[in-house]
Amino acid sequence: MGAIGVDSAVARTVAGTLAGGACPRANGVRYADFTVHLAGGRAYLVRAAGRRDTTSRRHHEYDVALLTAEARPRELLAGTPFDARDPSRSLSQLFFIAPADSTYAIRVSGRAARDRGAFALSVRRCGGGTLGLGRAMRGVLGPASCLEQMSFGADSGYADLWRIHLSPRQKVRVRVTTSARVPLYVQMRGPGLSGDERDGDVGRLTFTARQGGDYTVLVGQTAYDSLPHAYGIRADEPRY
Repeated sequence: MGAIGVDSAVARTVAGTLAGGACPRANGVRYADFTVHLAGGRAYLVRAAGRRDTTSRRHHEYDVALLTAEARPRELLAGTPFDARDPSRSLSQLFFIAPADSTYAIRVSGRAARDRGAFALSVRRCGGGTLGLGRAMRGVLGPASCLEQMSFGADSGYADLWRIHLSPRQKVRVRVTTSARVPLYVQMRGPGLSGDERDGDVGRLTFTARQGGDYTVLVGQTAYDSLPHAYGIRADEPRY
């Protein structure tokens, strides 16, 4: 098991491979684990990327997951494959807020028994923080943010994650304001939701929690813009 150190917004990258004969297997698929210490309440982007095998002219494909660092680890989050449009690369990523200060395991595994090539695993810290009802917060989308590959086919863009705790059946309205040329959008992720199920209009979202717990609000660009842009974000409980 390797280790990755993350203490800034600069991505830390390690090389790995699933080709070793001693590489462990789960359900017939090889995997490699790496330990990383993450700060609770901070946002992170984890990516596993592979290159085409030039001998067989096919992809090596990988999945990435966040697990507890225990003798019998539990899976906390599973990554989503992206970038099938690029014929020379496969990419899997996790974009999340760490639940607590702790040491975690990042597992890189193939999607089939034949996937056993080299990969690059990177971890970086992102922008965002914690939202409280009725409190206006500010953020900046730019190089200090994370560059997310959109799952719905749009271009990549900078994105931040914000955490908010909601009770069952609690309603919340999230609004984002900016003077940037590129409009911003918001997404809600959390208990009872998967992927990008709960999208808001550009710059605003109204949501009723079916389950209580910690939710994350993703603030992202609708199109890539390399310039940093400040924005404001506020969560309120609607009075209706």
